[in-house]
Parts: sequence; structure tokens; C-alpha cells
Amino acid sequence: MRRVRALAQCGLALALAGAPVHAQPVKPWQPPAGKPVSATSTPAAAPATAGETCGDDAPGTHTPLGPGALAMLDSAGFTISTLGSPTRGPADARVTLVEFSDFQCPSCRQAYTFLDSLAKAFPRDLRIVFKHYPLQFHPYAFAAAEAATAALDQGKFWEYADVVYAHQEEIDQDALLGWACQVGLDVRSFSKGLYDGKWRSRVRIDLSEGDRLGVRGTPMLYLNGHGFWGRRTLHDMAPVVNALLARAGDAPRRAAEKSAASGR
Repeated sequence: MRRVRALAQCGLALALAGAPVHAQPVKPWQPPAGKPVSATSTPAAAPATAGETCGDDAPGTHTPLGPGALAMLDSAGFTISTLGSPTRGPADARVTLVEFSDFQCPSCRQAYTFLDSLAKAFPRDLRIVFKHYPLQFHPYAFAAAEAATAALDQGKFWEYADVVYAHQEEIDQDALLGWACQVGLDVRSFSKGLYDGKWRSRVRIDLSEGDRLGVRGTPMLYLNGHGFWGRRTLHDMAPVVNALLARAGDAPRRAAEKSAASGR
């Protein structure tokens, strides 16, 4: 019922804005048949990538991190561009966590929640960067990534992502439009931009960056360039942040240690 009400309000908003309620035909905004493998490839021409996995679908994703995970932090991590990506946390944070995520991946929804807890545990030391990596077997993941990028341009990425992950099982084109109304986006601009493919190339740039790094599944986390794949928890990742802070010459915060000890 709430979804029907939201869509009705969305249709009214479009009408008041002077745009037809069905201003966005289905065909131009269909999710791509296969995941683009570069920033210049087209969805129709791109092959499906073999071996892609969502964390919940793969064995061993809940295995706790071993001692080797911290040892690898002594080596150099990947350099990852964060230009134009949604971020939260201080710009001068000593630790940057880049997440490659898929809006239809259940493990990504779990990661989205625990990363909020991790950010609260390290409020002065951690910056979180969101990157899109829609998997080819999730039919609306690419469209959701485009919609979230549209929300970013209107300054409401995190509000929109909150709603999408909270209602992950309901994702389709109507829902993505209804949620734009729900979080207060300019619906006419949002709808027209999706119709025109305005944000498609930006999603492909994230995909291309993920491919360069060797991402083959979601969620994929990089802490100061060091990769951790699959379902993770605050209990897993807080020691990694503490270790990176120690290597940066900054004593970990007592509050962060207390939060990590409680586990989650």
C-alpha cells in the first residue's frame, strides 16, 4: 500500500512538473543484458562475466579474517580513484574504505549496515567511498546504480541508498522512480536523465575501475587499497582499521576499540 501511495504521489509530482506520468518509456532504460567491461563498451555488446558472485552465493564468505590479513597491510595497496564518488567521513581521514557494491546483492545490504556502524566507531579516522559494481545476473542492479547516481547529483545519494537497501526485494523500475519522490528528488529531472542515459557512463567508469582491480564479486572492500571480499562484520574490520591507523602513526581511539570488542 505504501508503494502504491508513493507511486501515485510520484505521478502527481510529474504531472505538476509538466512531464507526462509515463515520461520514461521502459525500453531506453532497461538494465543491460551483460555487464559492461569498460567505460566505452555498450551494454548490448558486453558479454556476461563468468565467475561473478554475490557474497551470499559463495562458500566461505563468513570465514573470520586470519593473521595473514593484517600482515598483508605491510605491503602497498592499490591506488583507487575516488573522484566523483559518494563519500562520507572526513576528507583527511587516515583510512579510506572503498566499497564496490550491488544494490540487489543481499550481502551488500548487510555490508551497507555494518559500514555505518564502522563509520560511527571511527568518526575522525575513517572515510567511506561507494562504488557501483552491478552484477550481470541481477536484472535491476545497473538501473539502481544509475538512479543512485542521479540522486548523488541532487545531493541525496545516501538518503536514496538507504531506501533502496531497506526495500531491496522490491526493486524494479517503478520502485526506483517512486523512491525518488520519497526522498524529495526533482522527479522530472531524475526521470528525463534516466531516459537519456545521462548517468550510464559514470556507472561504467566504476565497473571499469573494479575490473582493473580484479573485482569479481560483491561486496568488495578496499581499506587503504587492501582488498577484503565477501560478507564482513564490524568485528572483522575494526581490527584492520586499527592496524592501518597504527601503521599511520595514529593511536586507535578508545571508543573504536570498545565498539570493536562488543562485536557485530
